[in-house]
Amino acid sequence: MKDYIKIVFKFGIVVLLSIFSTFILNKYLWKEYSIDLFEENMSYNLKYKGIIDSTDFTFDENNNCYISYNNRVQVVEENGKSYDILKNENLNIYSMEYYCGSLFFVSNNYLYKFEIDNKELTEIMKDLPNYGDYNKSIIKQSEGFLYITIGAATNSGVVGKDNLWTREYPFNHDLTPYKINLRGINHGESKTGAFVNENSKSVEGQIVPAHFPGNASVIIYNLETGDRTTFAWGIRNIKGLDFNSRSQLLASVGGMENRGERPIKGDSDYIYEIKSKNWYGWPDFSGGDPISSPRFTDGEGKMVFPVLDNHPNENPPAPIYQSDNINEINCLAIDKWGTLGEIDGIYFYDNCKKSIYLLNFDLVLKKIVEINNNDKIQSIKFYKNGLYVMDSKNGILYSIHIVEKGTINRMNYKMIFSFIVTLVFILIFYLAWTSRKYRKLK
Repeated sequence: MKDYIKIVFKFGIVVLLSIFSTFILNKYLWKEYSIDLFEENMSYNLKYKGIIDSTDFTFDENNNCYISYNNRVQVVEENGKSYDILKNENLNIYSMEYYCGSLFFVSNNYLYKFEIDNKELTEIMKDLPNYGDYNKSIIKQSEGFLYITIGAATNSGVVGKDNLWTREYPFNHDLTPYKINLRGINHGESKTGAFVNENSKSVEGQIVPAHFPGNASVIIYNLETGDRTTFAWGIRNIKGLDFNSRSQLLASVGGMENRGERPIKGDSDYIYEIKSKNWYGWPDFSGGDPISSPRFTDGEGKMVFPVLDNHPNENPPAPIYQSDNINEINCLAIDKWGTLGEIDGIYFYDNCKKSIYLLNFDLVLKKIVEINNNDKIQSIKFYKNGLYVMDSKNGILYSIHIVEKGTINRMNYKMIFSFIVTLVFILIFYLAWTSRKYRKLK
């Protein structure tokens, strides 16, 4: 009986050591990347490593992946071979799309086309007003058209000390895509008006002429004819852009902040459907609410007054989703094929909670992924059978996909593998030790 108890005790010690070692292995051996999935039928695969400081990615019809960096573009062929296809120290690439054998991207104030086969880089549009606070244009291709975002130059329409770019561009300010009238309200010690350069006053009834392209807008570019026009305006800072299965354009938009000569306190981030020719309210509305509503203050508890007279629309469209805080919603992707379950599910990265959420058709929010690393999620896109997620800080591109019932997901596989390896190792060590002890007794 005592021998049986000893055997059970020793076996228990071996199992406990194996479990402890498995925990250590999974914490340190697999520490290069890990995420927590909240859906049992989902798993993830690491696709590419070593892409630190990448800015965006896209795929062609042959499954080749193109990865952009600040001043270069790398291709990873389907067979795994990777190399640079474009390198130019003058470039500043942030967002990139593939269409019919060419890559399209915005660099600073220019829209470029790069023909992959003949390696020809062509400037197809210039004078994009990307001089201000939100100068990273996002592009999205749909049915032969490029949709290009142009952010606001300022927080809320007024140039001030918070706009550090004035040292290099002292006469820059927000440009309006359509003619507007000002109320003549000026802000700060310098009494600076809206839509004028720093230290310049505005007067009541002042007309600000239209400029194409303008700030806080989305423009559309015809890839066949080269025609271009304003698609929508009054949109402060788009951080994510995608189409659903019904060709509706949705965007994540950053709210106004409590800073500058016209600080706004109480704002949030939003997800909007962006429709052609609509004005979305910036800088006098946010989230469909007027800036003079009790929801907003100037940071000192005072009411904020509108700067525009005769608004293009006194009831700008409301968002379909509103976050709790500003600087919360980052990139966005729409599951137009139902790849992860729900057709047209809206997936976005929450920069505060370090998680990817699903906003479904009924506008119910569900956490899908929690990132465990010190990450920087730069871009998310659906491609074929998964949601691809780019972490530019850790240099990782991975895909989240559905697994069939009974399939062991990635982390369970690692746990089982680690447990078996440690169990075998401890058993071998134990048998060797007991064998040596037995020989000494003989």
